[in-house]
Amino acid sequence: MDSKSKAARRAEAIAWATGVGDPSVSMMAVPHTTVLPEAPRSNSPRRPANPRAKEARPKRPKRLTLKIEVVHGDDGRWLASVPALPGIKAHGKDLPNALVKVTSLAASRVLELREQGVDVGEVRFSMSAA
Repeated sequence: MDSKSKAARRAEAIAWATGVGDPSVSMMAVPHTTVLPEAPRSNSPRRPANPRAKEARPKRPKRLTLKIEVVHGDDGRWLASVPALPGIKAHGKDLPNALVKVTSLAASRVLELREQGVDVGEVRFSMSAA
């Protein structure tokens, strides 16, 4: 297990999710699609290419797109959630606030999955209004 504290991992997740090091920066300056860096790959030996193949197709990188659903509540707050990750929900007083919160929570969960050895590849976020 990594020796980083939960607060340090959360700060790192916010930095990756927002593209900046300061968690207090608003989401307005960040595009709606955020990309987390791909997990490091192992140096295991690969099989040699088929010499009879006319043209070797490049292997597509593994990519996971997480959809963020947003709903404007009757009380004026915004609710953002990631259905693919159970329990990842956040309320915000405005849309950018809710997006920053839910994106940082999702990025933190993805980092935990990587620490557990799950290969999630490159992670992207897309937004949809429910």
